Formats: sequence, C-alpha cells, structure tokens
Amino acid sequence: MTKRYSMSMRWKILGSIMIPAILLLVVLTGAISALVISDKAQEIDLHLSREARELSLLAERAIDPRSGDSITDPKALLELYITRTIPDPNETMFVVADGLAFARTTDTPPIRLDLDAAFMALVTQASEVVLGDWETAVGNARYLVVPVTANNSSGALVAIIFSDADSAPIRELLIRFALISMFALLGMLAIGYLVAGRIFAPIKSLTEFARGLGKDRLGDRIPVGDKRDELDSLALEFNRMLDRLEDAFQSQRQFVDIAGHELRTPLTIIRGHFDLMRANPDEANSAMPIIQDELQRMSRLVGDLQALTKSGSPDFVHIDEVDLKGFTDELRAKVAAMTKRKVGFESSEGKWRLDAQRISQATLQLVENALRHTPKSAKINVAFESLDHSLLIVVEDSGKGVQAELRESIFEPFIRGPGKQNIDGSGIGLSLVRAIAQAHGGSAAVDESPLGGARFVVKIPR
Repeated sequence: MTKRYSMSMRWKILGSIMIPAILLLVVLTGAISALVISDKAQEIDLHLSREARELSLLAERAIDPRSGDSITDPKALLELYITRTIPDPNETMFVVADGLAFARTTDTPPIRLDLDAAFMALVTQASEVVLGDWETAVGNARYLVVPVTANNSSGALVAIIFSDADSAPIRELLIRFALISMFALLGMLAIGYLVAGRIFAPIKSLTEFARGLGKDRLGDRIPVGDKRDELDSLALEFNRMLDRLEDAFQSQRQFVDIAGHELRTPLTIIRGHFDLMRANPDEANSAMPIIQDELQRMSRLVGDLQALTKSGSPDFVHIDEVDLKGFTDELRAKVAAMTKRKVGFESSEGKWRLDAQRISQATLQLVENALRHTPKSAKINVAFESLDHSLLIVVEDSGKGVQAELRESIFEPFIRGPGKQNIDGSGIGLSLVRAIAQAHGGSAAVDESPLGGARFVVKIPR
C-alpha cells in the first residue's frame, strides 16, 4: 500500500509538470508547422506568379531576331520563353499550342503532367490565368496556367511546382524537432521520476516508521537532518506530535489506573456491606447510610470525570459578557448556601467576557477546597481583580497552605497532599479548575497567601 501511495504521488507531481509541458510542446510544434508550411505555400504562389509576370514582360518586349519585329505569335512567344527559362528544383514547365504540349524545360520531373490527359484537358480549357492544386502519385503539385491568345492562335504556359516534394526538407526538419523534443521530454520524465523518488524517500521512511509505532515504541523519534527543509520541518512536527501522544498516553494510563483505584474503594465498601446485610439483615439500618454515601461519592467522581473529559472540546466554554459585581453577588449567595462559615468577597467594577457557569464552577470548587482543608476558625477570602490585560480570581485562606513541592502536582487528577487521603472529595476538583482556566486561555496556580495559608489564583486574559 505504501508503494502505491508513493508512486501515485510521484506520478501526480510528474503529471502536473509533464502534461502542461507536452501540451505546450504540441501546440508550439503545431503552430510552428502551420506557420512554416503557410510561408512555404505563399513562397510557391509568389514564384508561380512571378513566372506569369515574366511571360507578360516578355510578350511586351520580345523581338524576332530574324525580322526585328515584335513577336505576336503565341507559339513563338512561348517557345522563346521556355528556352530562356531554367526551372528551380522541384519545378517544371511546358508550353501548349493548339491543345498539344510542344516544348518543355530540360529538367526531369517526377511526374510528366504533360502526358496526363485529364490535366491537359484542364489546361486547354483555361481561358484565363489559373492557379491551383493537382494530386499526383508523388503528392500535391501546385500549378499555374497562363493562356496566351493572338491572331486566332492560342497557347498556354504551364508552370508546376511539386509542393510536397518542395516542402519535404521542412517537414523532415519539423519531424526531427518533434523527435528531439519527445526524447527531451522522456529524459525530463526519467530525471523527474528519479528526483521525485529521492524527494519521497524520506516520506516513505516516515510512513514505515509510523506503521511500526506501537504503545511500546512511543519513545522512538524520527532522525532529523541538518538541512532544515520542508521534510525536516515535517519530521520535527511529527516528533513533537509523538511527544504529545506519549505524554497523553502516559497521562491516560495513569489516569485510568488511579480512577480504577478510586472507584475500587467505594465498590469494595458497598460489596462488603451488602455481604454483611445478607448475612445479618438486622445490619441494614446501619449499612444503608454508608452505602448511600459511597454511591454519592461514586456519582460525584463519575460526574467530575465526565466534566474533565469534556474540557478539551470546543464547546466546553461559552463566552459571554459578564458584569463582575453582579456575578460576585451571585457567588456570595451560593457560598452562603454551601456553608455557615464566613467567606469574604471582593470584586472590581466593570464587565468581562467569560463563561459564567464554568468560572462559577471553578470558584466554588476552590472555595469548597479551602473549606475542606482548613479548620473552622480559618479565614477565607475570594477576590475578583480586574487588571489591564487579565482578570485574577483569587481564593486564599489562613490554613496550613500547600507545600512548595506539591504546588504543581496537586492540579493533576487524584493527587492529594500528605495526610489528605481521608478527606472527602473526588481528587479531580483542582484538575477541573485548571481545565476551566486553560479553556479560557488562562492558567491556574497556587502559592503562599499573606493570610498564612494557600493562595489559589486563576488568571483569565482579556
């Protein structure tokens, strides 16, 4: 399949070059042939017309050397003209009087038309100058008949040029030109085929490399040359794509492993309590709240996983203009419904383009995270700071904070700090916060708060 693909692309490129070149050559050869043959035909006609003018001039000036008088007898005039005329190559002439050819030039024509009865009938019937074509065994003949009449006597000069024979050198030259052009095109085709093969060789290697890739060879990379041409750029981009695929594959594998581990725990608890209820139905009242709690935790975990999975799709966020003050008031009311603890809110004036639902989800997640990881006496503040080029959403607390070495990893799915494994939660919340920030073209980070605890900052560019 790879070979057919490579050959196909090779022939497409060659065809896109050679077909216009062949068409151009055909048109050019045809145009040159038509022009040259047309010029030759005009040259023949001019030559024959010149013979007629020379006969006319001779008739005006011809003098009989014996009497010194002007020659008026058509036969004598034609005989004098034919004896003084030397025909060009592929040309012959003869004169006719009273329907019979009585004299001709000294050349040896390929065909004696003075012996052709049909042609002689055409000559004797001519009453005016006739210029035409006559098909012979050696090709076309261009003829001129010039009638001469005087004193009840008539004759005619017949000049013939065998035009096909006269044009043979030109046709031969055109054929040679066409053959040379054809061989030149074949040479171009062969060279182009070889060059295209060299060009497509790296692409063929790339195809074979891609075919051999598997989950166990994601670390392999394509060698990149020093030329930095288009193929090297393709190889670089392909290697970058492999880097992203390897990262995504490893993240997915880690994600699936951890998600399976997180789901296994509630399933084990639920199964154990069902076994307990089956063995002792009296334990149902105490087991059901635990089962219900674990089911809710599983439901929340699945919902968070679905939201995180959708974070890469284009419709994950729907941007609209939001009034920051009104938006903050709505968030304050939602937080008040979540907890009885006091949470401070601050907001800049103005409007901002963002997805209100997703930003609300991220902010509430950060508030919930602060509530979950700080004592009841800790202080929690939420601030929306509108800067020139960005909007900062800051959630900070006065708890224990986040250790410096964990400030990046806690945004990964199911990653929790030391001592946090028994805290309720899916372990995906901060991953969703970062995904929402990145979907807005922004970022999410954590550092130390002036209050002494953690300071989470979501940055949304204008």
